[in-house]
Amino acid sequence: MKLEGISCSEEIFINQALKTFYRIQDFGCKPTVKFFNHLLDALLNENRFQIVNPIHNNMKKDGIELNVFTYIILLKALCKNNRVDAAYNLLVEMSNKGCPPDAVSYTTIVSTLCRLGKVNQARELAIGYAFLLIDEMLNRGIYPNVITYTAIINAQCDVGAVMLSLAVLAQMFVRGFHTNIHTFTSLLNGFFIRGEVYEALQVWNWVIREGWQPNIVAYNTLIHGLCSNENPGRALSIFYCMEENSSLPNVKTYATLIDCFEKAVATQNVVVYTCMVDVLSRHSMFNQAMCLIKNISLENCQPNTVTFNAFIKGLCSNGRVAWAMKVFDEMERQGCLPNITAYNELLDSRGSMLVEEMLEKDIKTNLANYNTIINELCRVGVMEEVLLVLGKMVVKGIKPDSITFNTIINGYCKRGQIKTAAQLMDGMIVEGCRPDLVTYASVIHGLCEWFGLDEAIVYLTRMMDEGLPSNVATWNVLVSCYFRKTASLRSIHLLEYVLG
Repeated sequence: MKLEGISCSEEIFINQALKTFYRIQDFGCKPTVKFFNHLLDALLNENRFQIVNPIHNNMKKDGIELNVFTYIILLKALCKNNRVDAAYNLLVEMSNKGCPPDAVSYTTIVSTLCRLGKVNQARELAIGYAFLLIDEMLNRGIYPNVITYTAIINAQCDVGAVMLSLAVLAQMFVRGFHTNIHTFTSLLNGFFIRGEVYEALQVWNWVIREGWQPNIVAYNTLIHGLCSNENPGRALSIFYCMEENSSLPNVKTYATLIDCFEKAVATQNVVVYTCMVDVLSRHSMFNQAMCLIKNISLENCQPNTVTFNAFIKGLCSNGRVAWAMKVFDEMERQGCLPNITAYNELLDSRGSMLVEEMLEKDIKTNLANYNTIINELCRVGVMEEVLLVLGKMVVKGIKPDSITFNTIINGYCKRGQIKTAAQLMDGMIVEGCRPDLVTYASVIHGLCEWFGLDEAIVYLTRMMDEGLPSNVATWNVLVSCYFRKTASLRSIHLLEYVLG
């Protein structure tokens, strides 16, 4: 009687599986090699190595022939215990028993040798032994795989032997193996260990150019290498690239950056602090950002406007407006005057009150800033203040553009002040700004909404006479107005004529 396919991967079943294993033999049941493999694999996964060897001896006693899967499990168990010599003896046994080792069998030992080479003093011996194993593989007609080569490259790079790893890489190419991102991550690490930042970045650029998608390990290796070589600015740039490439930072990423910036504290460089505040704020780590700002003051390195702006931007982006306002007030108390960037971030929350404060303090602004202010004032409907801001623009010698005029015209049209909007259209022309499709669309929409189709048709024909093509949105407004029956018979005929 044979028992096969018994699953015992779950830890809670392993003890019961062992009891069953010993009991079934009392009933004359002979477990198959497949059963033994299931049991050994479960024991390996739970690191219960002390039981693996007795089970192996039991198989020998019962005359069970081990297959390649059994040997690989046993090899992994020995290698996990760093028993490389015993693992190699098992490799020899495989051959003697008529079960030729495959690439996985050899790679299991090679990887362990390389791993051990990182932590003991016999690095060269361990890596050299790994190379001998590869030669043995080739002599047997077994070709190393990418994992085999990558293990050796990784071990060499960890001890700074980059030139040797490049030789192995060349051997991979000659043998037609395709590298993977893990291979190049090892090379990155090797160059950084040697302090060769330029060469490391060359490897990174090659990876990107070839279309490889860096994983979190690759990004962390690059960021750690740059930080270790006193290049926090570039590390921060790579961090931002992670976001653009949808690669989410993990705890190690943040820990590396924080450690890097903490080491830079000794320089008392406010730029370094500001970069870190920006990183934390972008990822909603506001408590940490606030603590860092407080630490800046304690280190006699006062935060500047850019530092506070980074924090305020992060808070506003996450809807933490009340907190942002407190930070805004705090920066003034610390004698750090807000600039236009800080005001722009808070415009959506405080509207006209903040604009008035800006104008009173004569904050330096340009056309883009004024357009932002005017847009916010129009949004909240304080059109009187819009004209005040427009007047101050002109006094300061800042000429309004089509965006300025279109924003104000749209604001008036939404409130039914079409006559004022029409006057402003004439003012556009005087200022050398030709009304465009956006201008006409706002007026036509306002006329349809507040008056009717008759008045809207006048501007429609004027728009078409000026050679401006109407868009779908404009026609939708006109047709909607048509069906609301707010048009005269003459306008309906005219609209039907225009529609063809």
